[in-house]
Amino acid sequence: MKWRYVSHGVTIESACPLPGHRETQLEPIRGGSDVSVSFGDRRSSTSGEQLIASVDGELPLRIGASNGGFHMHFGEIATADLDTDGRTIDVWVAPEFEHVRPWLVMGAPLAMALVAQHRTVLHASAVFHQGAATLLVAPSGRGKSSTAALACAGGMGLLAEDLVRVERNAAGWQVYRGGGLLRLRRPLSEVERIFPSEAVSLSSDGRALVHVGIEADTVPLRRVCFVALDDAGCAVSMSPLDAGAALRGLLGAHRIAGLCDVSMVGEFFEAMSDLVRDVEVLRVAVPWTNGLDADVARRLRDELCR
Repeated sequence: MKWRYVSHGVTIESACPLPGHRETQLEPIRGGSDVSVSFGDRRSSTSGEQLIASVDGELPLRIGASNGGFHMHFGEIATADLDTDGRTIDVWVAPEFEHVRPWLVMGAPLAMALVAQHRTVLHASAVFHQGAATLLVAPSGRGKSSTAALACAGGMGLLAEDLVRVERNAAGWQVYRGGGLLRLRRPLSEVERIFPSEAVSLSSDGRALVHVGIEADTVPLRRVCFVALDDAGCAVSMSPLDAGAALRGLLGAHRIAGLCDVSMVGEFFEAMSDLVRDVEVLRVAVPWTNGLDADVARRLRDELCR
């Protein structure tokens, strides 16, 4: 049996359920899909041009390209093979790491598939309120998911987490709905300070999961905020970034960090240059003396919704 998910504006067909989507979003496959995910045997590294040797979250990542497509190699943990157009993803995960399979698929492999389809993806979180979206950007492990959690606890909605797709159309920049889960590197007891316990669980890879319902498909992008957790401060504050600093920051926020394919990088540079020109870009300082804090959540919501 296969399932269909609509995520990031594309239809994903998967040979197993994937996290982050409400059950009502699943249905048996009766037609084509934009991305098809299967699970097979391990393949050897693809010969050809190396596009990246980096780290994806906590996993080592190498990507090679040849005429047949892309090969993604996550050390001894997993591999993923994509066709040139990003329409198919075939994943192998070592038996002892089966618990990370769904999280791995919805990260770098899906991002690479979207990039191959000429879609714009960022390593960010996206929240929204009253029809306007805010992107939260920070390096891995530096607070974007925690800031999104605070914003949602304060009353904002979640659009996407970790992988965010943005595109410009005739109406301006739009943010596409992703999964409805926040995945945090925080203790459950701390997360339950700002969310009801029934919304919080432990993921198969040991992170705190917060189940946040998503009510929108696409939301107009109002602003981009670069997150800075402030261990000494007590006020939520926002300040503008100049265009140069904003562009440098966004170029470093590609979901496939370190990608060196000239065509793909060129597309991303053009998109981010347009984004900086069209959308307000700010730095947001978030008090972090008490970690996840309900009062900070309310104050952050107030600032982001101004």
